[in-house]
Amino acid sequence: MTIQEVARSESGPEVAPPSRKGRTGRTLWHTAIYMAGLVTSRGAMLLLLPIITRILEAEYTLYDLCMTTVLFLNPFLNLGLQSSVVRYYFHYDTRDEQRRFYNTSLIFLLAMFVPTVGLLFYFSDDLAGLLFKEAELGDLFRLAVIVSALTALSLQPLALLRAQEKTYIYSALQLVRGVAGPGTIFLLLVVFRGGIRGILWGEVIGLTILTAAGLVVTRHWIYPAFDYKKLKPLLGFGLPLLPVGVGAALLTVSDRYILRSHLSLEAMAPYSLGFKVGMALSLLIQALQLSWLPSALNLAKTGSRGSIAKSVLALQLLLFGMAMATAALAPELARFFAPGKVFAGAHYVIPWIAFSFAMHGVVTLVGAAFGIAKRTVWSSVVFCTAGAVKVALSLLVIPRYGIQGAAVTTFASFALELGLAYFIAQRVYPLPFDLRRFWGTYALSAAGFVGVLLTFSLPQPYSLAVRILLLFGFCGASYAFILTRSDRRAVWETAATRWATIQTRLARQPQA
Repeated sequence: MTIQEVARSESGPEVAPPSRKGRTGRTLWHTAIYMAGLVTSRGAMLLLLPIITRILEAEYTLYDLCMTTVLFLNPFLNLGLQSSVVRYYFHYDTRDEQRRFYNTSLIFLLAMFVPTVGLLFYFSDDLAGLLFKEAELGDLFRLAVIVSALTALSLQPLALLRAQEKTYIYSALQLVRGVAGPGTIFLLLVVFRGGIRGILWGEVIGLTILTAAGLVVTRHWIYPAFDYKKLKPLLGFGLPLLPVGVGAALLTVSDRYILRSHLSLEAMAPYSLGFKVGMALSLLIQALQLSWLPSALNLAKTGSRGSIAKSVLALQLLLFGMAMATAALAPELARFFAPGKVFAGAHYVIPWIAFSFAMHGVVTLVGAAFGIAKRTVWSSVVFCTAGAVKVALSLLVIPRYGIQGAAVTTFASFALELGLAYFIAQRVYPLPFDLRRFWGTYALSAAGFVGVLLTFSLPQPYSLAVRILLLFGFCGASYAFILTRSDRRAVWETAATRWATIQTRLARQPQA
């Protein structure tokens, strides 16, 4: 589930009161399963990044703008219907009612595609001129629209699988996309030299295969049934999420458009690459959105506020640990993904973006309070306020400071998002955080972040050595001072339990 889905949820299936240790362990396990699917789906594209940057060079920025446009269009083409399917699936008692509800969502989405996509196609040249600063790139904008529309359509069967808690099938479909999409992109880009258009057509083919596979898997749920009575809860839940999606899009993508209005594609290249590498942490965040929030809702039903708070602290530390590792290896990551001179300076951007997305992940954790308290409006307030501030700061800072200003602005906007989410969440559904551990995580992360930035001015051999020491120091201090003794014991027990489960399953496999 997304923050928005839980923010609108009323109740879930009854469960036995879980222990905090067991719940956190299960959350991490389901996070790992979802993460595996997301990594195979989108992580494969990250592995293609060194090839893409070497072939496109400065034009990589234009490709980044195309994918930025896909992200911006997604809320308008999805209309929150994916969240509605997950939320209301259990609202209906019979399979027939559930099928009619799902098909109403699917048919309405397809019907809305015709006018929306048609309108975007009609004004594609004008919109390309506005967003890309080149009206003749209207065909790239049209391809971006197709990618966004297929993304929205592919999410429908995936939403049904999530509602049915078919985690492994969900991840298997992501694996299908992870093979088909990047494989086609590699063929069109490397063999046929299709450039940016080849990459976008590869995305189209990969999403088409994912959509087809999803519809095949859920084929027994599809039949021509449209129920106007079921359309009201669909839109009543989905449309209010549109401001949240727009606010999140502004937080994530608005800086690229403002940079393009002041800089050339070549001058933007380091920022485009640095943002792409830094936001790799979003894969973990998406996995947490799918696994943690339902767990938090179930814990809330048992009155386990303390368990929620302790789990948030542990997962928060995981997010900042991943951000610290990304930041510490930023120069090496930048050289691996794009060694060309056009991308020089990307490593300065990566730490700012990595820690920005770590804070965004914490918003996912504390934002569950809005759903538990049924105060859905606060999700929109947080995202829209932070998104508006991001646009305003970008307009003020980017013209003067360029990509450095954009990186700092992104960090500041995500920090504001986290501050607002925490402040409001603690008033609508207070959690008894251990403040020493809570703020200790931020103090330790801030020290590591500043330390990594300072090492960039050192000669390379010394810089790498100090950054590795900082990373190990962060991990050691987190383990010794942020995690409690019971946390440390839970980590090892969970790892041992899951490893034993894997060994048992492997032992049961028939011998060849």
